Amino acid sequence: MKSDNAKNSVAQLWRITGGLLILAALGFIVVFSLLAAWFDYPQILERGAGEALPLLQKGGAGLHAVWIVYALIPFLILPVAAGLERILSQSASAAIGARFAVPAVLFLVLGLARWPSLNYLLAEHFASASPGDAAQMQAALLFDAGNRYLGNYLGELAGELCLNSWFLFTALGMRGSASFPRWLSAFGMLTAVVGLVSALRIVLPQLEPLSNVSNLLLPLWLLGLGGYLMRGPREK
Repeated sequence: MKSDNAKNSVAQLWRITGGLLILAALGFIVVFSLLAAWFDYPQILERGAGEALPLLQKGGAGLHAVWIVYALIPFLILPVAAGLERILSQSASAAIGARFAVPAVLFLVLGLARWPSLNYLLAEHFASASPGDAAQMQAALLFDAGNRYLGNYLGELAGELCLNSWFLFTALGMRGSASFPRWLSAFGMLTAVVGLVSALRIVLPQLEPLSNVSNLLLPLWLLGLGGYLMRGPREK
């Protein structure tokens, strides 16, 4: 009976972890698609306050809610990282990878949360000021500073480096586990390496095209791993 309970507990851990991964992937896809349609995202990130802030305010409560959801999605990393660390409990690589989860969440949330908080406040000030006056210039300066510090360097550079380091060490841990196929581990390592290199686009702009590849691989990796985990542990 105890053995059956233990097996059921392990199977439940696999399925919960897999379900959260699928939820994160679908959330990313839906939110990214909505922002692309309503806010010209991610191209809008390359534009100044004069274009981005009026468009942000025009989006109203709907766009505001989408940004809030986007900022919350990274929190799913924490239970997933804990679940994968338990599933790969014999792997030193997976244990190392899990240590990147908390800073990844911190940096990603700081980067994303500036939109429904700081940038929305700046959009209101920008709209209420007369064109070209000091208030608009101050709002534009704070917008640019926030995007550079919170967005580029914390959210994108530090956040993506930590996130993909977690992916890489976890995929390496999977490679040493008989419970996971080699192809899944290899796909995880590919996703992580592309993501790590893509994160450097902040300091090496010529790497910018890789961000599109990374944005494609990320949900595929999450869905693939999540789907595999949802099937439960394999008997060997």
